[in-house]
Amino acid sequence: MQGCCARISLDDWFYAAKRGDYLAIQNNMYHAKKRDRRPTDKLPGNYRGFAAIHYAVINDNLEVVKLLIEREYLLAVQYDQPIQARAINSNAVYMLRSRMTILHLSMLVGNFEMTRFIIQYQHRSRKSLSGVVDSHGQFATELLFLLSTNSFVLDLLMVPEIQEELLFEFTGRKKLPGPMINAALFGRSQTIQFIVDNINKVPVQFKKRIFRLAQVKYKGKGVLECCQVNSQVSQGDKDRTADAFTQLLQIAEMKEEEVQQVNQDDTGVLTEKQNIK
Repeated sequence: MQGCCARISLDDWFYAAKRGDYLAIQNNMYHAKKRDRRPTDKLPGNYRGFAAIHYAVINDNLEVVKLLIEREYLLAVQYDQPIQARAINSNAVYMLRSRMTILHLSMLVGNFEMTRFIIQYQHRSRKSLSGVVDSHGQFATELLFLLSTNSFVLDLLMVPEIQEELLFEFTGRKKLPGPMINAALFGRSQTIQFIVDNINKVPVQFKKRIFRLAQVKYKGKGVLECCQVNSQVSQGDKDRTADAFTQLLQIAEMKEEEVQQVNQDDTGVLTEKQNIK
């Protein structure tokens, strides 16, 4: 790569974002908002249509994201393409969907420090990515239910902005499983058990939404049936996830009268936003 003060090529610009070369990014900001036109190739980590901020997010380069965020915050992924998704499991390959935002990416690759920074930036900038869906109608928060459970996943579920986004509802035809079906399919028993254990600590509207999502079916199957269909999940994890969902559904039934006290005219459901580029 050329010296930090020399102009660099677009290829080197994206490479600088990947490797976290702060000075190269700082001294070549005229490249901001440019898109990578090379074909997607997972091995060197090239993704067609990515902007530098996307490369910085998936490569854990928070300081570079801080440099680029004002210029590239609203830029979305342009094409469907496969990416390594280590937060699901070490070998997982996930199909990125066009219109995914940096909030989607930060969750998908398990960069939770990045996720928290993006959420905090929303407050400062008054430009929010919450409520923005990808081309398949998926919100960023829904990806949390795919991920291997750890303490930060659970912490994020208690963040008000995350809870608020789960209140959004896609108004078109949804092409992918919802968050609770994802948790069932991937055996995320700890995530569901955490929700069960903390259900009385969350706002009523969020609680109501959780109960509704737990009753949504996918291809004719409910969450309890979906717990048993993924051959890559151990039987123990399947059973533990089914047990956690059984508890959640029982609570939903018991709390039905409480939930009905919420004004029936206020569903607490918002519709997706269209503020990406």
